[in-house]
Amino acid sequence: MSDTKLILQTLQSFERKLEEIKSNAVTNPQPLTESSINWLNVYKAMESCVEEVMVAYPNSEVTRLLRNKLAERLQPLLARMNGGDIDES
Repeated sequence: MSDTKLILQTLQSFERKLEEIKSNAVTNPQPLTESSINWLNVYKAMESCVEEVMVAYPNSEVTRLLRNKLAERLQPLLARMNGGDIDES
């Protein structure tokens, strides 16, 4: 299996697990306690993994996909930061 396919499968698996966690949090909310998972740490770990993949495989299809998705998601925020309106289209 190529590195790109392995990376893509890993990211897809991680995305499915995150969706499952979010779904469970909505349908079965649990109060956060001292012993609960620190979701900020989970997010930071995921962010770090994505960054490492992008640095290790700068010209891969997965990295291009991640860059494009990031640019797409940040476009409204950047427009607003520059004084424009958020375009929801």
